[in-house]
Amino acid sequence: MIKVVRRTHIVGGFVFSIYVTCSLEKFQEYRFNLVKSFELAACWWCWDDVHSRYVSKILWPLVKNEKGKDIPLEIIGAVCRPRLFEQTEKEGVAEIRRRMKSALNPHSPVSFLLQVQSAQVLIKLANGDPRHYRDILSWYLRLENDKVQQLPRLFINDLEYMRSFS
Repeated sequence: MIKVVRRTHIVGGFVFSIYVTCSLEKFQEYRFNLVKSFELAACWWCWDDVHSRYVSKILWPLVKNEKGKDIPLEIIGAVCRPRLFEQTEKEGVAEIRRRMKSALNPHSPVSFLLQVQSAQVLIKLANGDPRHYRDILSWYLRLENDKVQQLPRLFINDLEYMRSFS
């Protein structure tokens, strides 16, 4: 299957969009590499730069764009995750969790794809703390059967595992 995709590159604070045609397999490879690149770079950047320059000013505005919202959400989850292992929670992580939870609200206007991506990011940001699983499980249990069938099998396994502890 050939698909036209929008590649968004962030270099030195500038956002560049390039439209390319590639196979779905190549797109998934590109997506994986882009997310992992940000995750690796964020391990070396100080949190203030990650949060104020990239998450707040570049990635959140991209989430508001109708196309390609799920990639910035995935990057946000990836760059925040290493900060969860530090002694004190960094400024902005609670706000990111709040925004992700709002996407799971049944009255939220976001698409199902973005709800799934938000739930996956919330699992990463939960860092094993069951308090953060409530909203994800509540969203999951409200899903209609046809929506559950659209979820990736590994994600369903994660949700069912979390459900066993609630």
